[in-house]
Amino acid sequence: MATDAFPIRVVGADAVSAALQAAPAKIRAAVRRAVEESAARVLSTAKAKVSDDVLHVKTGRLRRSLHYVLGGTDTAPSAAIGTNVEYAAIHEFGGQTKAHVIEALNAKVLAFEKGGVTVFATRVNHPGSRMPQRSFLRSALAQEASGIKQRIEAAVGGALPGR
Repeated sequence: MATDAFPIRVVGADAVSAALQAAPAKIRAAVRRAVEESAARVLSTAKAKVSDDVLHVKTGRLRRSLHYVLGGTDTAPSAAIGTNVEYAAIHEFGGQTKAHVIEALNAKVLAFEKGGVTVFATRVNHPGSRMPQRSFLRSALAQEASGIKQRIEAAVGGALPGR
């Protein structure tokens, strides 16, 4: 499964899908369970990554928003892992924020230090910020990749007759 925003392709997915079409229901069900378990593990790893000090957690909103959805078909199960938090992409891929105005909303003035001097202003022009890449989804998937393969292989092998 891949999207333009998250271009990861599974090599050999078409061959696996074709094999599953011919496989008995027991094997298809075992593979689907392996896909779900793999999604849960990638999700857990991603949540651990956004919980550390690298992202400077303030509210935990990003961590709480991470989820997975099972999809696909009986013969081609898939899982999508993601978030709907608007600032997740800039953490995952890095980038540049746009210049913008910051205005005092909950107080009469903004107060900040600049060059060792306290400055008071009702509004400031922020020039934008350069954000480094801090991958939590792609790196979680990469970290779990060998386990995903092992779970799917074990699901197929365990569901075969005589095993």
